[in-house]
Amino acid sequence: TGALKIYNKIPEKNEHARIQFEVEANIKPEGEWFIQSSGSGKVRNRSAILFPFVKSSKDLHSFIKDGDPDMETRLEISTDLTNSIIKLHNQDILHNDIRVK
Repeated sequence: TGALKIYNKIPEKNEHARIQFEVEANIKPEGEWFIQSSGSGKVRNRSAILFPFVKSSKDLHSFIKDGDPDMETRLEISTDLTNSIIKLHNQDILHNDIRVK
């Protein structure tokens, strides 16, 4: 079981989409908090990335709001997320899945 991310744009016809797909399919973010992709390929002629299904008891907002992690763990999550965004930014990729709640 997994989560499948299917791209609307065709990487072979759009340079930005090609770079974004390659980065997202191959990036290895640091930290235990990030899910690594299981593989990538085509689904009905559209590029796709497969991620393993991870059952969660809370979303990130609830996790932080409820005070579950201590301050050190919160800082670790923030640092890992920031480092991953920097990696994407340095490759001229704007990751649109990161949104303010």
